[in-house]
Amino acid sequence: MLQSITDQNFSHLAFSVKGYSAETKEQPDFEQVIVKVDGKEVNASGSFRNFGEEDMPVYQKADGTMEYLMQIDSNEENGLAVKKIQVILENLGTVNKQAEFVSGVKGTWTLDWKLAGTEKEEGLSVNQAIGDTDTVVKSIEITPLSLTIHYDMKTGITGQW
Repeated sequence: MLQSITDQNFSHLAFSVKGYSAETKEQPDFEQVIVKVDGKEVNASGSFRNFGEEDMPVYQKADGTMEYLMQIDSNEENGLAVKKIQVILENLGTVNKQAEFVSGVKGTWTLDWKLAGTEKEEGLSVNQAIGDTDTVVKSIEITPLSLTIHYDMKTGITGQW
């Protein structure tokens, strides 16, 4: 694990992968990725970081390592921060031009830890009109991964963005 940044609704993870070499222009990938938070499977997506250009991808750094970046989205009421997480990565290989997985190294890697992060947002009371409009920003909530703006409009619309 290189890094994790987590709030109540999202987590961004970065893993270092050593000892596997993908050919130039071949996209490395895991055949299957399962993520569980407190034992319950959650929505996750991930891919290996491309250090090159779109037409000339480079997935390995000069030291031969690769980085796998993952995003987790929680629909749970109690969120992700300070929860037990399990990431299961199966079979490392590449994806060919037909979008088929080509196995390189068979195996299962299971990682267990407790997500750090914050369970609460930092709230700022603003109550500030936006220029000469009828819109008033009431408050802003900030986390390490998101920003929520609560506003009112004289047209009767109240919402958040």
